Amino acid sequence: MAPDVRLDELTPATTAEPLDLEEGGTAKVSQVTYAGRPYLFKRYHDELRDAVRPQPLRKMLDWRRERSADERAWLHNGAAWVRHLVWEGDRLTGLLVPQAPPDFIAGRQPRTLDTLAHDRPTPVKLNAFGHLIAAVAWFHRRGVVINDLHAYNVLVRATGAGVYLVDCDSMTGEHWEPVLPANLAPDQMRDVIPDVDRPRPEVDYARLAQIIVTTTLDLDVAEIATLDEDATFGSLCRELTEPVALFLCAARTCESGPGAVEEWARLGDLWRQPARAWVRMPDRRPACEGWNPVGGPLLPRTGLPRLPLPEPPRLGGPDVVAASPVRRFPAAEIRSRSWTPPAGSARTRQLVAAIGVAALCLITLLVSVVV
Repeated sequence: MAPDVRLDELTPATTAEPLDLEEGGTAKVSQVTYAGRPYLFKRYHDELRDAVRPQPLRKMLDWRRERSADERAWLHNGAAWVRHLVWEGDRLTGLLVPQAPPDFIAGRQPRTLDTLAHDRPTPVKLNAFGHLIAAVAWFHRRGVVINDLHAYNVLVRATGAGVYLVDCDSMTGEHWEPVLPANLAPDQMRDVIPDVDRPRPEVDYARLAQIIVTTTLDLDVAEIATLDEDATFGSLCRELTEPVALFLCAARTCESGPGAVEEWARLGDLWRQPARAWVRMPDRRPACEGWNPVGGPLLPRTGLPRLPLPEPPRLGGPDVVAASPVRRFPAAEIRSRSWTPPAGSARTRQLVAAIGVAALCLITLLVSVVV
């Protein structure tokens, strides 16, 4: 079908239970039918239509057509990618995008990632985070920046076993310029993430860390700025272990530096598991001020199958995340502890730890003999 569609070619969708779609900051979304197929019509607000750039949208259409069959299948299952441009006369009025698969819908509403905050246990959230990390990395490897990454722009299955990205026309990168001249982040994010309105991979990861922190702790973005940071850090340690908490705090302010992309990939692979694969470990550490843990961190059980995530062959060059000299998230004494990339493989680190334990036991034995 032709990429350009006239507004009068669209007809309202006839369905017994229409979706309850909230109006966004740049457009109003409604269900329509075009050429016998169901779509979502994203109609830009009147005050923005003259600012929308058609050329980047055409490049997005071309980019999809140039993908391999496996990549197009991944896009179909994982993102509401632009399919048609809708014109009213000679003026671009909006877009047609596919509807999300039914398992991303709860009742009459899309199930957005922010709804997991109060309704789902941590293992379900981790599963969703793992799939979101994989999706972000998939686009980055192909030169695409997500840009407007928010929890309400990510749909999720009830079990966390898969995500579906929406508002894809906000994406940009090396293949096309932004569709809108500016897509400003909320003030709360601007206070934490340096130069957040300039799209780049490290800002995507900072936004991703923000999503994980707020969703894990059942908080709004605004609450993070006013909450006692040591208490927040302690809660993250309880849920995700201290090394992961340190990494997220550094990534949240673009301070994770070299090795961050590999660490994100490791976390994505670790977390992308069904809920039954996790077990709450006992916490034997003393409670600190502002932090009264009720249990230890979640760790994966062994021997259980992970949910598969088909991944087309890697294209393009290596991922790079740059560091920015800005303030750290953990305050006070937490400030002195920072995340550092793990050295060597997991097997190497386990071997080093085992040698350390053996050496400590040997020293203890020698001291007892001497005494």
